[in-house]
Amino acid sequence: MANHPVHLSGLCERLAKLSTKLIRLILLDCYLNIRRQVTGTLGYEDIMKDWIPFLQSLVWPAFFGIIIFAFKDWFKEVLNAIKRRIEEGGELGVGPSGLTLGAAPRLPDDPTPEEIIDDGDTKSADPALLEREKEIERKKSTDPFESLHLVHRTSFLRVKNGRDYYRIVVSLSAAEPDLLSQVGRVVYFLHRTFRNPVREVQDAQNNFALKTAAWGEFTIRADVYAENRAEPIRLSRYIDILPRRA
Repeated sequence: MANHPVHLSGLCERLAKLSTKLIRLILLDCYLNIRRQVTGTLGYEDIMKDWIPFLQSLVWPAFFGIIIFAFKDWFKEVLNAIKRRIEEGGELGVGPSGLTLGAAPRLPDDPTPEEIIDDGDTKSADPALLEREKEIERKKSTDPFESLHLVHRTSFLRVKNGRDYYRIVVSLSAAEPDLLSQVGRVVYFLHRTFRNPVREVQDAQNNFALKTAAWGEFTIRADVYAENRAEPIRLSRYIDILPRRA
């Protein structure tokens, strides 16, 4: 499924205005207290010149404090998700692009009783179907390239010619990341709506990512050319896009 960002620009603008009003109230309260307490020859300007820089330094902490308080449940949910992902073996990294969290762990081939997933479905499966599936999986296990698959993410980009366009990034992934080092190139086949529907990518450092934009959903196909394989591996993925919020 695609990942879609939450647009908070309008909300952040309103919170910024609220923070500004809050700081003005704080400044006014300090001024009134100082006028009541200060005696002698010191004027208002002499007193406030030491207080204003300090109070101004509180603007951004107050702003972020309001955001955190307003979205405390969401922040709590995110922190708990990060905690669970780390406990399950996901890697956490901080770089120029921000905070990155490794992919969720892969489900084990031989799960323990504690790893069994109970989703509430109690209907028993046909044993013959289970055996057939196990046989297919055994055959696949002899070819590690069977684990190759396409992933994608989307985000709203802009309005063009009256249509909502979305940024689309499609890349190659595998159960064993080292497998990608044996891939030389990926040829993507986009929908015929694209002016140039065939794109070749050789950038292994970015998992052979293809970056494009589109105004609708479609199925993308890819030929993966790997070492010691006479024929390319054919993959496909449906590019789904959730409409942006108004």
